[in-house]
Amino acid sequence: MKSTVLIVDDSATQRLAWVMEFTKHPGLVPMTARDGVQALELARELKPDLVVTDLDMPHMDGETLVRELKAIYPGLRIFVVSASVTSAVRLSLRSYPGVTVHEKIDRRHAVEEVLATLNFRGGRIGEGIPAAAAVQH
Repeated sequence: MKSTVLIVDDSATQRLAWVMEFTKHPGLVPMTARDGVQALELARELKPDLVVTDLDMPHMDGETLVRELKAIYPGLRIFVVSASVTSAVRLSLRSYPGVTVHEKIDRRHAVEEVLATLNFRGGRIGEGIPAAAAVQH
């Protein structure tokens, strides 16, 4: 079973860099959104296993996206990765179960943490984590 990771960032360069890292792992299916509004629409359609999001985006920022996603999918795992996170935002986001906040994290390390979070082993996710249907391009 494949695991869907939704990558949310307004920078096309950042989205591509994340996709390149995730596609190194055949059991992961990276999907992308350019902002929180598009991400929310895709999440409703795809029901991703995990979301990696930036904070500073137009139309809907990452903090609002986390709040909206957690209202719909309380068990969803979310990684917030941003160059600058205020203490207030960090505290707010950490109040949601399953949300991890990273500031200036190495992308490869973040991917390893995503794999561990999904309990990823050779194309399968671990027990107790809901699997999204495989998405074909």
